[in-house]
Amino acid sequence: MKKAILSSLLLICSGFYAEAQIVNVSTATELQNALNAATPGQTIVLAPGTYSRSGGFFVGPGIHGTAQNPITVQGNGATITSNNIGNGYGFALQGNNYWILSDFKIWKSMKALVIDNSNHNVLSNINVSYIGQEGIHVRKFSSYNLVENCYVDSVGITSAAQGTAEAIYLGSSKNNWLSITGNANTPDTCNYNTVTGCSFGDNVPSENIDIKEGTTGGIITNNAFNGKGLNGINSGDSWVDVKGNNYKVDCNSGANTYNSTGDGIQTHILYTGFGNYNSFANNTFTLGSAGLGINVQTSGSQGSALNNIVCNTNSVTGGTGVSNANTQSCSASCISTSMKNADTKKSIDVYPNPASQSIQINTNSAFTNYYIVDILGKVVTKGSVNKNNNIDISALENGLYFITESSTGLSTKFIKQ
Repeated sequence: MKKAILSSLLLICSGFYAEAQIVNVSTATELQNALNAATPGQTIVLAPGTYSRSGGFFVGPGIHGTAQNPITVQGNGATITSNNIGNGYGFALQGNNYWILSDFKIWKSMKALVIDNSNHNVLSNINVSYIGQEGIHVRKFSSYNLVENCYVDSVGITSAAQGTAEAIYLGSSKNNWLSITGNANTPDTCNYNTVTGCSFGDNVPSENIDIKEGTTGGIITNNAFNGKGLNGINSGDSWVDVKGNNYKVDCNSGANTYNSTGDGIQTHILYTGFGNYNSFANNTFTLGSAGLGINVQTSGSQGSALNNIVCNTNSVTGGTGVSNANTQSCSASCISTSMKNADTKKSIDVYPNPASQSIQINTNSAFTNYYIVDILGKVVTKGSVNKNNNIDISALENGLYFITESSTGLSTKFIKQ
């Protein structure tokens, strides 16, 4: 009898705990209070509607989730705004790890979404529009973040933002390093960030994605670029500008170029030792009457960059060619980042994600034999899960991977860090 009572009490307590992990909010004050008090494993659920707060919504330093218990903000299509295109961020992480921000719109703010001193976060299905300056900015030593399936349009709508109206911005310009790092020659090392599955509207005056000098090891894949709004100010004449090192820019598509003469993707050497060792494969370009698919800068006042790889798997319609660089033979193929399965009753997830040593499979269907492919479609490992559904990934290089169950086709993606 005592054992039965104890079991009942445990079930009741566990039910209270599970309920406590869901925090429902419906006003701006409730949302900011929930952000201030967030703990690992909580999900902050926004009721549909508009959440307006002067200066925007901020998560203060030191409020972290964990790899196995991230903090989630589930937007349910709600709109977040500072209600001022000249002041305030729509949403900002300021020294926070393992957050998941998903399914909301950021509107009418100076900057839409800013990530400072924050690592291992996921920004998913964020819709950005009517923004004074940049859209999504990952900066101030923020690494291992994933930006996926976001849409950005109508940024840089203030006159002061001319030439600084990027949709997605990784790192910081060397001109700003002194204020960010304390030393004009110390880079803002925002490394191993991934942008995948994003798309862009007609009203982005500067680059869709600007990758700054001093950053390393990111992945830009399966995005749909749009250069219709490019204005050419401050070199805003390409969809993507790669000034960092060791980026994989693969399997993207793009249309519209600046003034019919702009390039699809450019690399630049703005700081010695950067703008190098990047690879470009399986991108599809629709250009104007001139311009290149991939315009590679090999030398300049800051030195040379002779190790960028342009694969012969890129294709161009219009323009004057694939690249000014010699193309190389590459065997990589594209794979979709969409993990939707034909049978919606079946699902698969992995945790922790990102992970460094091992991942555990969480699925409501059979998952026995698997294979893992990298971002270029190469199978890097395969095998069978153990009795605890654990898979050792310690030997993989850092980056984005896709894991698929061999017989069912169930798939999902994870980041090795």
